[in-house]
Amino acid sequence: MKNRFTNYLKLVGIHFSIFIIIYLIFSFFGFIKGFPTNESISQWDVGWYKSIIKDGYSFIENKQSNVAFFPLFPLFWKLTHLSPIGISIINLLCFYLGMFILFKTYNLDGKKLLLLLSIPSLFFCYVPYTESLFFLAGSFIIYGLKRNHWLVILGIFLACLTRSASLIFIPIILFSKLYNLKSGSANNRKIVKETCLLILTAIIATLLAQYIQYLYTGEFFTIFKAQKAWNRIMKLPTLYFTTWDEARLIWLDGLAFLIGILGIFLSFVFLIKKIKNKHKNISSNYLFSISYLGLVTLITVLYSGEDANGGTSLISLNRYVFSTPFFMVFLIVLLKRNRLIKNQLIVFSFISIFTWLLFHASGYLHNLDRFVLPSVKTQIYFGIIIMYSLIYMLLSNKKYLTLLWSGFYLLNIILQIFLFNSFLNGIWIG
Repeated sequence: MKNRFTNYLKLVGIHFSIFIIIYLIFSFFGFIKGFPTNESISQWDVGWYKSIIKDGYSFIENKQSNVAFFPLFPLFWKLTHLSPIGISIINLLCFYLGMFILFKTYNLDGKKLLLLLSIPSLFFCYVPYTESLFFLAGSFIIYGLKRNHWLVILGIFLACLTRSASLIFIPIILFSKLYNLKSGSANNRKIVKETCLLILTAIIATLLAQYIQYLYTGEFFTIFKAQKAWNRIMKLPTLYFTTWDEARLIWLDGLAFLIGILGIFLSFVFLIKKIKNKHKNISSNYLFSISYLGLVTLITVLYSGEDANGGTSLISLNRYVFSTPFFMVFLIVLLKRNRLIKNQLIVFSFISIFTWLLFHASGYLHNLDRFVLPSVKTQIYFGIIIMYSLIYMLLSNKKYLTLLWSGFYLLNIILQIFLFNSFLNGIWIG
C-alpha cells in the first residue's frame, strides 16, 4: 500500500510539473494570459457559492437564485474560512485523493493514470466548484461497489449533498445493483437489502439538503421552482443540438454527449441481455458508471433550453460527464482491454457519425467565420473531433498506446491549460 501510494505521488508530481511548465511557457510567449488569483478564479458559479456562504439561501419566484446549488460545498468552504485560492488547493487535493482511490481500485499503470489526469475538463476540479467533492464522493461509490465496502454508503450520501444527484441516483442504483440478481440465488436477499439501503441513503441526503434550504427560505423543494428561472424545464429537444458560443465549445459538450449516448447504448444492450437471460455478471461499479453517463446526458437534453441561434443547448454537459469518476471508469475499462475489437470499432464509428449529424455536421456552424477555409469548414471541424475521439479507441490497443500515448497526453494537457486559462479570463466553459 505504501509503495503504491508513493508511486502515485511520483506520477502526480510528474503530471503537475508538466502542467506548470507548459503553462509558464505558453504564458511567456503570450498564448495565454494571466495566472490564478483570488479574483480570476472566482468566475461564474463561484459567485453563487459565495452568496450562500455570506447570506445563506434565498429564493425569489421567477428569478435565478442560489437554491439551485446544494449545500455541502459552500458549507465546507465556509467552515474552512479559506480564500478562493485556498479552497481551490483543497479541491485539488480532494480530486487527487479520488484519483488515488481509482488508481488503487483498478491497479492502473503510469501511462493510464497520466492519461486520465490529462482529461481537459478536469480543470473544474482545480477551481471553487463542486466537481472535486463530487469526484471524491463518486470515487467512494466506485470503490464501495467493487469491493462490497461500506464506503459506497458514504459516497452516495456525500454526492447527494453536493448535487441534486439523487434524482438520477435512484434508478442508477436499482439498475446497477439488481442487474446481477439470479433466480434462486442465495445472494439475492443480500443484494436487495443493499439496494434498499443505498436508495434510503440517497433519499435521506436529499431531504437533509432540502431541510437546510428550508431553514433559510421557509419552503421545501424550491430547487424545482428555481430551475425554471435557469431555463431548466422539461421539454422535447429541438434539433440541431448546440451549446453556448457554438463552435468554440461544441467539440467539448458534443464529445460529452457522445459518451452519454454510448452509456445509454451499453445500458440498453446489457438490459436486453438480462431480459433474454443471456447476460453475464457485470461489475456493479461499471453498470453504475455507464448508466450515470447515459442518464445525466438524457436529463440534460430534456431539461435544457434553446440556444439564441436555435436548437437545444447542451450547456455544461462536459462538466457533468468528464469531471466525474464515472467517466474515468468508462475509460479505464476501455483502456484495460488492450486490444481493438472490430465490431466495437464499427459501432463506435456509427454512433459517432450519428452524434455529429445531430449537431448539424452536414450544415453550417457559427463562429467559424474567422477561419479562411472553403464552405466545408464545418465538416473539417467535425472531422477533427471524430479523429480525436477515435484516438481513445486506438489507445485500447497496446501497439497504438505505445505509439500515440505521449503525443495525445501532451495534447490533452494543452487543451486543459487553455480551458483553465479561459475560465480564469471569464470565458464560459461550463
